Amino acid sequence: MSNYTRLRWMLLFVGIAICAPARPALAQENKASAPASPDMKWAVKIPLRDGVSLNATVFQPHGQKEPLPVVLTLTPYIGDSYTDRAMYFAQHGYVFALVDVRGRGNSGGTFEPFVNDAKDGFCRRVSAGCTGGR
Repeated sequence: MSNYTRLRWMLLFVGIAICAPARPALAQENKASAPASPDMKWAVKIPLRDGVSLNATVFQPHGQKEPLPVVLTLTPYIGDSYTDRAMYFAQHGYVFALVDVRGRGNSGGTFEPFVNDAKDGFCRRVSAGCTGGR
């Protein structure tokens, strides 16, 4: 399966998860014990193998030290519209990484719509963590 196909499936899965309606009973339960505000890290640089660095804002559950699942969002747009979504996922046990695509925001490189997204979003797990695509 190509990297582009993997990215398309991942984006489809994330889109379905984001669009799924919230259960009202769950919303009422959470009012009693509201989760702590997530920890935010601004201007996190993600180095890619070709030397370009992508810029990310990372939201993670407050005080979490162990590895957690990550919702990765690559966007050419201003990230302000993703803040509510990021807070939701971080308050429910996920790390949310909002990444500016190549050439947009504070990311390096040249912006070419959809050309580099699959390669840049692809990640191989290695012993020290994850290296960017390419």
